[in-house]
Amino acid sequence: MTLTVRLQLDSLVALTLRKFADEETRKDIQTFFEKRDNSGYDRTLRIVDDTVSLKERLMDLDYITDGF
Repeated sequence: MTLTVRLQLDSLVALTLRKFADEETRKDIQTFFEKRDNSGYDRTLRIVDDTVSLKERLMDLDYITDGF
């Protein structure tokens, strides 16, 4: 895979997957990419995983605090 393709995949992954915010989708993303060659965008996948997890926790926190 060329450097250009890896950079394009990195950008695509970062822009499209970071918007999700639930555990089920996070696991689906992990399952989809675990059997693929992630070289060139593996760091972005870890960042996306952390971002989705954080957004889920923030949504849970908002739900809890909205009740007060």
